[in-house]
This record gives sequence, C-alpha cells and structure tokens, in this order.
Amino acid sequence: MNYRYLIKVILLLLFCGCIFYLTRSCCSTEKSILADDEWRTAGDSLLALSVPQPLKYIKYVGSRLCVVQDTVKKEHWLYRIGDEGMIMPLYNCYLDSIPGTREYLFFRKNKKRYFLDAETLKESAAICFSDFNVEYGLGQSKRNGFLALGYSNSGRFRYLVNSEGGGCYLWGIDKVQACNGKLEFSLGIKPCSFSMDTPFKEIDSVYVPYPAETRLIQREYTVEREGETYVRLCMNLTYPISGLGKNRWLKDWISSAVKHGIAPLADDTRKYHGDDPVALCDRYSRCYINSYNEECPWSDRELWFHWERQFLLSLQWKLGGGRYLTFYVANDGYYGGIHGIYTREYVSLDLQKKKVLTFDDLIKPKKRQYVRNILLEKMKADFCKGYDPMTDAEYLLHLHSEYVIQSKFKDVGSKEAVGYMKENFPLNDPAITPEGLVFYYAPYEIDCFAAGNKFFVLTYQELKDCMAIEL
Repeated sequence: MNYRYLIKVILLLLFCGCIFYLTRSCCSTEKSILADDEWRTAGDSLLALSVPQPLKYIKYVGSRLCVVQDTVKKEHWLYRIGDEGMIMPLYNCYLDSIPGTREYLFFRKNKKRYFLDAETLKESAAICFSDFNVEYGLGQSKRNGFLALGYSNSGRFRYLVNSEGGGCYLWGIDKVQACNGKLEFSLGIKPCSFSMDTPFKEIDSVYVPYPAETRLIQREYTVEREGETYVRLCMNLTYPISGLGKNRWLKDWISSAVKHGIAPLADDTRKYHGDDPVALCDRYSRCYINSYNEECPWSDRELWFHWERQFLLSLQWKLGGGRYLTFYVANDGYYGGIHGIYTREYVSLDLQKKKVLTFDDLIKPKKRQYVRNILLEKMKADFCKGYDPMTDAEYLLHLHSEYVIQSKFKDVGSKEAVGYMKENFPLNDPAITPEGLVFYYAPYEIDCFAAGNKFFVLTYQELKDCMAIEL
C-alpha cells in the first residue's frame, strides 16, 4: 500500500475542510428558526448600529431586548433594540425565557443567577438570586423596585424578590398576585393585601396579630456540598411571651408541634421544657439534618438530592375571652419525586382544659350528624363545581374505598350503604375562627394532589344551637 499517497489525500481533505469552515464563518450567517419564531436571522433592521458583525444568531426575549452571539469569538451580548445598544456582556451564561404574563430573561453569570424583565428593562433591574427560580414578575414599585415572585429549586418555597437585591419568604402563603398597585395573597382563609411599596419586614406582620403576647422567631438552616445548597430548612414561629408565656402546657404543645412538623421520626422521648425558642428550633433542625446525612451520605455523590422544608406555626386568633387559641400551621416539604408535599391547617386549643379541641368537643352530641351532613354538602358542591351534579351515593363512594363498601353492601346505592358512608366519611377536627368552624383537608385526603388543600367553613349561623362551647 502506498502510505505516502494516502497521507497526502488526508492532508488535502483537512486543508479543504479548514478553508470551507473559515469561508462559511466569515461570509455567512447561520439560521436557527424554531416553530414559535423565537429565533430570527441577524439582518433585522431593528437592531442598534452598535451590534457587531458577523453574527451567528439573535435570540429575542422581548419586544425591546435580544441576545446576540458573535460567530468567531462565541461571545454573547445583551442588547436593547432600537435605542441604547449593548447593555452588558454575557460571558459563560445560560440563557432562557421565563413563561408568564410577560417575557423575561434568565441567565447565570459568575456563579450567580439573574432575572431581567424584558419589557421595562433598566440596567439596575437585574434581580440576583442563588437558590430559586423566578416564576413571574409582579410589577414596578417606588420603594422596592421591580418585584418578582420566585420558587425554590423544588418548586415549594415561595419568595418575593426585588431589583434592589432584597427578598423575603412568603410563609404559608398562596395565590400571590399584583392588582391595582397592591400585593394580594391568602393566608389560609384570611385574605391579605399590602401596597407594593410596603417594606418586606412589614409583610411579616400578617403572622403576628398579637405582638404584645407573641414573639416572631424566624430561623434558616442549610447544608452545602461542593458550593451548592442541598438542604434548606426554614422555621417561623410566633412564640408566647407576656401572659401567654407563663403557660407551660402551651409551650410544650408548641414544642410537640414543631417536632411533629420537622422531625417526627426523631428519637426524642424527652419533652422540651426550655423558654428559648431558638434552642427549640436548633434542637429539631439537627434531627432534620442528621436524617439527610443518613439518607444521603457525603461519601456517595450519586445519592445527593435536594431536601427542603418550610414550617410555619402562627397564632392567628384568640376567642372566648382568650381561653381559646387558634394557630395556623403550614408545612411545605420536598424529598425528591415529581412534587413536594404542602399542607395548611388550623388547630384550636383550650387553655383552661389544656387540650386540643376536637369535633366532639365543639359540637353537641345530638347535632353531630346534622353538622356532618352540612359539611358533606359543601364538600360535594366544591367537588362538582363546573361538572355534572352527583348523587350522595356517587360522591360518598369517591370519599370511601369502593372495594370496602362493596364488601359490606350488595347495593352500594342502597339507603343502608349511603347511611353508613355518611356516618364514616373522613372527618377532620375543625378549628374556631371568627367566621365559623373551619374543616381542613390535605392533598390526597378527599381529592387528588392537583386539587390542593381544601378549607370548608361552616358559619355560626349554620351552626346555630349546635355548638358545645360559648365564644
């Protein structure tokens, strides 16, 4: 075989390939057009004159904003279209647009993440964040700059952030929206509204309706591995002080509630009898972190994944002259899988009898089935909203195990079967609120996960002559 001839052919092919690549890079523009027309060719007349040539592509992330990549240097620039030209270089950045009501740009730079509003972009309007993703923008305010709503990596923690670099957790809050210059959201059954100019610290006042009698405790614990946060535990308590602080049973109940919410499997048979709520949080945070280290040992990188938990315990109402307290408890958690677990509930305490109030404590014996029927009607109406109506038997079968009911009754629609299901459908203990008794159900208890938490309020007018206690 003539090896000299073969080597010459290979060198000639390599030379021709290099010439073709250089010619193509200098004289042509590569097109990349997606179905949604997000990408356009480089010859757009709307571009500022300062955009360098030749270009590989332009990615439009808004009507006034685009990202440009140079063909030769492979560098990115962020440009405003039609007026001020280049804003900043985007070296080694990950670029994407955030779905929402408007268009946004998300990129990484120097190991930090940034979020830009593409419509009202200003050089100072970059929101930097390190441990969550922006969901959507809420709008511009005078004091806080541009506000946006963010989610943690697991999708469970919710944050409010601004272009000034500040932010805060939204503990146990759902349905956040901006409307007529205000931030509107719900804390359980309680609607809340703040001006968009409200300092973030004042938003925390929603958790402390009784500042003279409770102290707000907020703690955050993290575990980092190789520069990335893998464990995040955030705790928010309204801890009793003043007159309430003298009630030892109340403090012990709070300790047990924290243990149940954060580390229910911890080997901790001793009750916490300290008056330091920070020490209480530290105690159970260690149990939480130890559990992570056992499940995801440092020595096995393949087992590492994100754990996140946010726990809120907030005194919301005092009723019956201060004898009865109702706490709002929110618990968001993620330990892998397709979604996290999040719950909201109210719990009422009787400080005089030192007990958690149950359905039987609150409703007279002869009225209990009557109240159950009222609750059942509300639950069925909520489930059938927007769909064809259902009979009681059809809905009750949804609440029960159909297999169990069929094993007990030949006809699941019979009077006997319906009566049995009405007496035994899931009944959680209600809580006392100014509006009435609130029955809470977590995801999967009476409906699918996508249906979310369910609150059903039975007003005191509906419960006339049914209550076993006086408020």
